[in-house]
Amino acid sequence: MVKASSTPYVSVLVNVRNGEEYLKEALDSVYSQTFQNFEIILYDNCSTDKTAEIAKSYDEKLRYFKAPQPLELGEARNRALAEISGEVFCILDADDYFLPTRLEKQIARLTPEIDLVYANSYILYQSIGIKALQFNQPQEEGEILAGMLKNYHLPIATVMIRTSALPKEPEWWFPPHFTFSEEADLFLRILYGVRAAYIHEPLSVYRIHDANISNTTAHLHAPQEQRELLERLERFIPGCKEKFPEEMKAFEKGIEKYIAEMPEILAKNCWKKGERVHAFCGFLKIFLTSLRVSSLMYAVFSLIVPFNSYELRRVKSTVLQAEGEALLHQGKEKEAQISFRRAFTLAPWRIGSVKSLLRSL
Repeated sequence: MVKASSTPYVSVLVNVRNGEEYLKEALDSVYSQTFQNFEIILYDNCSTDKTAEIAKSYDEKLRYFKAPQPLELGEARNRALAEISGEVFCILDADDYFLPTRLEKQIARLTPEIDLVYANSYILYQSIGIKALQFNQPQEEGEILAGMLKNYHLPIATVMIRTSALPKEPEWWFPPHFTFSEEADLFLRILYGVRAAYIHEPLSVYRIHDANISNTTAHLHAPQEQRELLERLERFIPGCKEKFPEEMKAFEKGIEKYIAEMPEILAKNCWKKGERVHAFCGFLKIFLTSLRVSSLMYAVFSLIVPFNSYELRRVKSTVLQAEGEALLHQGKEKEAQISFRRAFTLAPWRIGSVKSLLRSL
């Protein structure tokens, strides 16, 4: 039952399976919020590590549930969603964490005409210990479905939704068999006909590490799930295709682009695992069939440089490029040029750093 009060009650959904490494940090980040009117719904998807022990060490604000058998992520999220009591809800994956004012600042933006609030976040590259902003510029507000279909970029760790915007029928919720695009499927449908607000301040941290679902199995599930996502969007929201024809086509093109990039994703996964010869062969094959210079560079790098060394230079270059863009926006052209040159020096193979450098000359 959803509670009603003058101060909104927030349900934080935490789905976890064998998440002991980062779970305490995630839960502590909720308990450390400046806004304290919350509950945590922790749904344990048959963990065999110390997940249950960690969860049960907290007080009654945390409600612990355990799946009877291992479930797909979409179904596990639905089981957690069915238990919420809050007037608003948000999702925290067990390897991410909130910054202290996340709930307070998003609740303040949930005015009567706003049903969804999202925010900037930090991306934490765990293996190299670097945090980078997800968005360097403010994002769209209002009716944002069209923009999200063209370029979906809602950070799951910062989305807050009014519970009344969610239909009561469970079949409308997360697709139960999805393991990768389940939140995009639900969020896009919720965005139809509602207004969203955006906070440019980073309010959460999204962690990228070797065990991420999005880092290990995306190539297996993403294309099929995203095609089905479009079918579900049309099924649950009749007329959506007619209202957003160009945006739906753009989404489909994004799927085709992802499929075209899949060989490179597989080669990079080999590189991450230290399988350098397999990575080299994968990148070389891409180059021979597409003549993409970047693939040839990756082939060479994969033989002579560990993946983390490459990733460190790439991320540092991305951060410097973002700093340069911000300086350029402030009219500080000389300082921007210095940032762009440093970004290019660190990662000359990045198209973004090359474009920024040329623009600053």
